[in-house]
Amino acid sequence: MPLARGRGASTGSVTTYPACVPDGASPAAAEHRRPTAQVLDLVELLDQDGHGDTPLDATRAALRRCATTVCAELAFRFLVGALMRFAVRLSPAHYGRLERLGTAFGYGPHVVDAAAFLVD
Repeated sequence: MPLARGRGASTGSVTTYPACVPDGASPAAAEHRRPTAQVLDLVELLDQDGHGDTPLDATRAALRRCATTVCAELAFRFLVGALMRFAVRLSPAHYGRLERLGTAFGYGPHVVDAAAFLVD
């Protein structure tokens, strides 16, 4: 938020978020909310030894806020990108959880498979 405010964004524009899927109450929005706890659990993959820096902390906080306030499906896609950005090593079990969640969100093979190189 400080960066956005420093660039002239209003407080309202950085503290209110649009609902998941246009109306926020459709069956699609409900399906996106259902796995929120699973997405939040996977966000903790960003808390591995050797990282502990402020950008990683801010990323986790933003992903949590996105998953709970905006849309778990969107947060999941950002999470996969963050895992790659921070080169977080994944166990086969964690990668399997990512694949299952990607499938639940209706992704084809390309979203989660982009992170396959992180598996130990």
